[in-house]
Amino acid sequence: MSSFSDSTLTREEMKQMTGSYGASCRSGPCSLAVQAPGGSWTTYYGSCATNTQGSGMMIVNSCYCNAGFPGMKLSSNGGVSRCTM
Repeated sequence: MSSFSDSTLTREEMKQMTGSYGASCRSGPCSLAVQAPGGSWTTYYGSCATNTQGSGMMIVNSCYCNAGFPGMKLSSNGGVSRCTM
């Protein structure tokens, strides 16, 4: 951890405090490209959103692209939404 006199936390320290999810999420437009079983692709557009759970020091933010598909698991970008800073 940073020393008491150092007032800035590192990105890794922030991840530890927030359950390893993005401490902050981007805002604005985003898109999801979904591949159908036949191989064709469709792009859906939405906006970056945040799902906050917990309370006090145990708040966990998860960032996602709200394109009308709640709970969609990502299979690209390491499973991390591009809405995560």
